[in-house]
Amino acid sequence: MGDRNTTFFQKCILKRARKNKISFIITQDGNSLTTNDQIAQCFKSYFTNLFTSQLSVSPHHVQALQELQETMQLSDAFTDSIPTTKKYGDMRSDAALGPDGFNAAFYKAAWPWIAQDVVQIINNFYSTTVLPQGLNKTYIALIPKGMDAKTPQHYRPISLCNVIYKIISSSLAKRIKNHLPSYIYASQAAFIPRRHITSNIILAQEITHSFSLKNWNQQTFMLKIDLAKAFDRIEWRFILKALHRRGFFAHFCRLVQECLSTSTFLVIINGQPYYDFTAQRGIRQGCPLSPYLFVLAINELSLSLQEAMSHGQLTGITLGHNCPPIHFLMFVEDLIVCGQTTMEEANTIKHIIDSFCIASGQIPNWAKSSVMFSKQVTPQQKNMFRSKLTSLKADTLSHAGRLVYINSVLASITIYYMTNILFPKEFLEKITSIIRNFWWKGNQ
Repeated sequence: MGDRNTTFFQKCILKRARKNKISFIITQDGNSLTTNDQIAQCFKSYFTNLFTSQLSVSPHHVQALQELQETMQLSDAFTDSIPTTKKYGDMRSDAALGPDGFNAAFYKAAWPWIAQDVVQIINNFYSTTVLPQGLNKTYIALIPKGMDAKTPQHYRPISLCNVIYKIISSSLAKRIKNHLPSYIYASQAAFIPRRHITSNIILAQEITHSFSLKNWNQQTFMLKIDLAKAFDRIEWRFILKALHRRGFFAHFCRLVQECLSTSTFLVIINGQPYYDFTAQRGIRQGCPLSPYLFVLAINELSLSLQEAMSHGQLTGITLGHNCPPIHFLMFVEDLIVCGQTTMEEANTIKHIIDSFCIASGQIPNWAKSSVMFSKQVTPQQKNMFRSKLTSLKADTLSHAGRLVYINSVLASITIYYMTNILFPKEFLEKITSIIRNFWWKGNQ
């Protein structure tokens, strides 16, 4: 129902265009900028400041790790892994274009004619650790976080990279991806093969439920910490130090450093790229290598917490008899720490978090962080369902189109949350009522 040139399709296009258009930006001084050039200059200043390194000390604040008995053999020749269209078939063919103006569909279609040149570029990079000039140029697409986005902080930067660079970074990512389960603590489930982030969600739900039980006799807390702009603030030196500590060879670290340090950015304002600037820290949302570099770096915090646990400085909480204690859960850049409500544990957690932030460049977003000591349940799913429907006019769809939308969007969202949360009967009745009203609305 979304591919044909129908009224519904046209309204979706207009709605998306209005949502993504940046009409004005409010500066820190309260001034309103309205021209594209002024808005672009504002975003350039914002990102330049955000991507400027603040690291003035060596990352020795995080305790040294023991040498791993198993190291990854990444010093071998990289030419044994020649990219093919089948190997990189998981790249989205219709992804947004980067500065090169091509998407993966073009490379897959033209592979018989361009394969030799592409492979030569990749092999030269592996042997020299130098990327060709301009290959690492990146567009920054701005995605509004809400309907009232007025400042640069209200936009999420998504990096649009060149296809050849994405092939290179994908090849590096594939070399470390399968080794992550043995290197990353089980408390981190995101981006790790054979792990599911829903496992941590279920554990967090169990902790919340246990806190509400009458027979819960432990004086415990659950602290949820949100790291502000976690991908954008992570220091390159901290990432490279984490790679070195995990046993990665110097040659592989130099390849990663080249991918990080040679990136240049142009910010897209209303469809046009503006200005050219560089970065000193941060990893790009949109680069295939970024998620794995981030979990390797953030694992340093897990190691520090695990070290404190082994020394008895953190006790965690136990949900039942013969159950292992739970100390911390990680959701990519979000962190949940559990323990007993004592000043000793509070001071230990504060010291570990402060040391990690100084070394890595991270800043906790305390406005989005919270602590729980007893009964506290805050479901927010109702507003999300309403927002899905209020901006969509049902009378532009036939009953067949509404049925497809209900099955593919509304019902699927409900099922996703029900895999982790046991909704009360009243809530399910309300959702059913919303879907029923949407089904019968309209004249067609």
